[in-house]
Amino acid sequence: MERSRDAPLADLARRIRERALFKTLELFGDQATPEGLERALEVARDVARKRGLDPTAYVGIDVASDEPFGGHEEQLLVVYAKGPPRPLHEVSFLLGRLAGQALSRVRLVLAAELREPVTHALGL
Repeated sequence: MERSRDAPLADLARRIRERALFKTLELFGDQATPEGLERALEVARDVARKRGLDPTAYVGIDVASDEPFGGHEEQLLVVYAKGPPRPLHEVSFLLGRLAGQALSRVRLVLAAELREPVTHALGL
């Protein structure tokens, strides 16, 4: 694949072999909203374009989300020697605050050489 006529494919294959993997840039607050994410993506793609890189191949979005526990029929229980088993969110204050909440991380995924200029362009 490194000899492919498709320049982005050849470059990505080379990067994988050399372990020059893409990096992430985490977005918070307003930048993690759908509108903010769209703006950040456009800024990052513009930076890639200006550096001669295909913006669709070298910049992407990763939104990882999880609802850790709570609100499910099958819950993890804490079993005591005396008394009935209790759900985790009833035993721990912190876990009680997290129960049923969706947690997410919003990140731009980009070529390593784009991280600094994109960070600067976004004012991070």
